Amino acid sequence: MSKDAAATRRSYPDVEDRLAEWRRASLLRQRRYDELDQIADPNLHGRNVFAQLGCVARVDSFLGTINSADPASAYAAPDELTAGGYAFRRENHAHPGLTELRSRFALDVVTSTGSELERAVRLRSWVNAQWTHGIPLAYPPYDSLVILERARGGEQFLCMHYAVVLVQCCLALGIQARVVNLHRGVADTYPIGDEAAVEPAVDEHVISEVYCSDARRWVVMDPDFDCHFEQNGEPLSAWEIHRAYLFGEQLVAVKGPGAAPYDALLAGDRAGPLLGAERADESAKGEWYERTLASYYAHVSLLMRNDFLSDPDGPVPILHLVDERTPPIVWLAGEDVRLRRDLLGPLAVARPFADRTPILTDGGDESSWASEDTAADHWVELTLPLPVAIEAIALHWPERHGRFQTSRSYRVEVRTRDDWRKVAHVDGNPERPWVVHDVDPATVVDAVRIVQPPGGGSRSHPNRLWLTQVLALADAHGAR
Repeated sequence: MSKDAAATRRSYPDVEDRLAEWRRASLLRQRRYDELDQIADPNLHGRNVFAQLGCVARVDSFLGTINSADPASAYAAPDELTAGGYAFRRENHAHPGLTELRSRFALDVVTSTGSELERAVRLRSWVNAQWTHGIPLAYPPYDSLVILERARGGEQFLCMHYAVVLVQCCLALGIQARVVNLHRGVADTYPIGDEAAVEPAVDEHVISEVYCSDARRWVVMDPDFDCHFEQNGEPLSAWEIHRAYLFGEQLVAVKGPGAAPYDALLAGDRAGPLLGAERADESAKGEWYERTLASYYAHVSLLMRNDFLSDPDGPVPILHLVDERTPPIVWLAGEDVRLRRDLLGPLAVARPFADRTPILTDGGDESSWASEDTAADHWVELTLPLPVAIEAIALHWPERHGRFQTSRSYRVEVRTRDDWRKVAHVDGNPERPWVVHDVDPATVVDAVRIVQPPGGGSRSHPNRLWLTQVLALADAHGAR
């Protein structure tokens, strides 16, 4: 681009752009969705051609989305558990939060003596009794002390919060545990809040698994429904329940006292979505737990860390197990799976696996995509429905712990008539929230590619390409 053209081009992002983005983010945080159409749209006044319908963003990989057909590795002992290059991250047993949790709530008295399984069952029933299942006034952090204190004030919480509290109570007593996400089905689109009403249902449930070191096995503990499952007298893991459900094998639900309110609901007419429309027939046969509740084990996803107190923000690698009847999935449309309270942390209804994500072209910096954390080339390729002349390409990087995760080395390429050519090659890029690369406005392109070589990422994550938005700016002289 000539100096004259660059001088007359409206700066990016200018004060008006940044003010519009700030207003949009503020409205989203306050859930004032009906006011979003009163501000400038996320298309940066029509200049960003990647915001148009039909633009496709393909990526080489997704941070934390691990699909594995190796259940044996997923069910190894906690100190041996690895998947997709990630080792299971365990909370420090001496964390002050765990020490306070153990003493303030007298967990040793709650569990008494016995095997780890027996103690975990007592803990499960105790956690179940601390509040009534319901939507909280505001989503809490993954901190049992916060959740339990708010529960004592009468607040309700969801299955995710039951699972987190049980996991941390187990950790406080030296028993390893993890959070497990379950899905009945997955879909590209679904009605928010009515996931159970579609066919097939795409709703989810969250439970815990406890590692019983004396038996050297993982066992499901569902603190929301206060139950676990057995087969031939043996307590089962989530994957064993999954296989039994798929092949129609008999399961036995072992219920604690907290299951009684659900049994009463099943016999009545006020069951919630999780209890399912099938409740009348199955509850009459006493099989609702063994059939409907077991159906949530159609998809089993294991969180690969339980150190939520030590790292309340960081990405949560999620291991989804696949088999001959269970295809791979991708989490949150390819987000970087950092903890988000408004989405119950990293959890939401998953989607069928695809090498694309809308996160980089949705016009907002509230979410980010990240590649795998591996020493390889990582890339993003954005394809337009029709060729267009662009004048600049803008890259936005996410912020974490007060630092921008700016790529230090990368190249930008554009495609014209099936030929790729390089428009920028950067080494030693300083930390900053965004950068703009000029493109000759006479160049008509139909795709843009950003490639980061091994080690080219930020100083804290050199092998991770991490972006919030990629924009292609089209109006050469600031036209609205």
